[in-house]
Amino acid sequence: MKTHFLPLFMLAAFNATTALAADAPAASEQAEAAPSIPPIGFSNFVQAIKQGEWLANAPATEIGPNDLVIVDFWIPPTLGPSEFKAEKRGPAGNVKNFLPKDARNIKTIVMVPPVNNLKKERVLQSLANPRHATEFPVLWDGDLKLWQYILQGESLKSMPFAAVFKNGELMWSGESAHLPSWLLVEGVKENFTAKDAQERTQQDKENFKTLMANLSEVGKLINTKKPEDREKAMQLLEETEKMAGDHAGMLMFAKETRFSIDCFDKNLEQFIKDTTEMLDKYPDDEYVGNRIMKWCSGTAEWIDKPEIKRVQIKAAQNMINGKADDSDYQQACYMIQARIYEDLGEKDKAIEACTKGIQNSKEQKRLDALKRGETPVIY
Repeated sequence: MKTHFLPLFMLAAFNATTALAADAPAASEQAEAAPSIPPIGFSNFVQAIKQGEWLANAPATEIGPNDLVIVDFWIPPTLGPSEFKAEKRGPAGNVKNFLPKDARNIKTIVMVPPVNNLKKERVLQSLANPRHATEFPVLWDGDLKLWQYILQGESLKSMPFAAVFKNGELMWSGESAHLPSWLLVEGVKENFTAKDAQERTQQDKENFKTLMANLSEVGKLINTKKPEDREKAMQLLEETEKMAGDHAGMLMFAKETRFSIDCFDKNLEQFIKDTTEMLDKYPDDEYVGNRIMKWCSGTAEWIDKPEIKRVQIKAAQNMINGKADDSDYQQACYMIQARIYEDLGEKDKAIEACTKGIQNSKEQKRLDALKRGETPVIY
């Protein structure tokens, strides 16, 4: 049966564009400059934090000048209905994925606001849940001083939310999952100021717009089927990938255009190479794993190829690594791996993946807690 790949490419390009549109608010939010609100000063900032009540892991060291302080606001699920969306992830569940291993001047504080005047016991109940336990200090912001200071520059309707301070100045704020990694590298430098952070976030915003325009042009050039246009398209795509740098979200947008071209060319070998390269570059990025899993599942002509199944197993592992605090999600990913190993005839690996999935389930954790004589608090 004759296969026409032009519609496939156009569909893939449309899917990539749709993904861009869907994620554009999140990515653009990351690039928004910090709100123009007056700094509260280093001493006042430290005092505002000290006025709260530590519910867990009070910081062993004081916050010092030039320290980068990440405040991760958390609404525990046990707090019930509120004007904000309660979080199923653990506190600092996203932020910790960004922290450098040798971070010395970065302090992370999980802030719990007294939403709807509900009791602290319910917050403590959430913190007792292994899924929500955190190695970071958890602060009960009783008088909402720090909370109100940050919110006066934002119009927030949902969580999670994080803010980064340095010497009492707001360096960045937004969804904690979109905390820019460059801020944790540049922000600890003594001469890096809030103004520098604003300029960098503005540059990110402009780069994102340029990236979207470039990828649209690449699609148009490829669809002409002219050799000279294809050469221009591939050159522009390479330039766009270089511009994205280590920004996983923007680079993934560019790579999805490359995946489309691989499908258009019916080049399975190149598709495997491109997807594997991206998975290896970001082994703990759930978004990258999820997108590549969908690409593998959407290549109808290749879906049963063993090479594609290997990529799916790898993508599932990225998804597992990126959701370390979500046992339900991890269990589902392990079961995906088990089914793929079974399809490949690798029984031992299928059993191993299936076992990990069961061990990671809420039911198994509840059973283990009961066997230890504990009262399970698992959601």
